[in-house]
Order: sequence, then structure tokens, then C-alpha cells
Amino acid sequence: MSGFTLFVVLNALLPFFAGIFAVYFFVNVMRFMKEKIELDKQRIEQTNLFLELYKSNNDINS
Repeated sequence: MSGFTLFVVLNALLPFFAGIFAVYFFVNVMRFMKEKIELDKQRIEQTNLFLELYKSNNDINS
């Protein structure tokens, strides 16, 4: 009988823990994507600055 009780308790708790893990995973993915977007914005700004400097340098040399 105790084996059946353990089975019932695990069946009740397993979806609960799976839901907690899913929320934890989702929050971590969102945090990572937010950091990645910030880094991408910085990279784009640096690339644009480099292109402006490159174009101005080529204009001077022409």
C-alpha cells in the first residue's frame, strides 16, 4: 500500500516541480536574451562608429 501512496504523491508533485523548473528556465532565458540584446546594441554602435571613421578617412585620402 505504501508503494501506491508514493506513486500518487509523486504523480501530484511531479507536474508542480516541472512547472517550477519551466518558469525558472524561462526567466533565465529571458535574462540571457536581455543581456545579449544590450551587447548587440553596443556592437552595432561600435560598428557604426568604425564605419563613420573609415568613410571620413577615405574621404580625406581621395
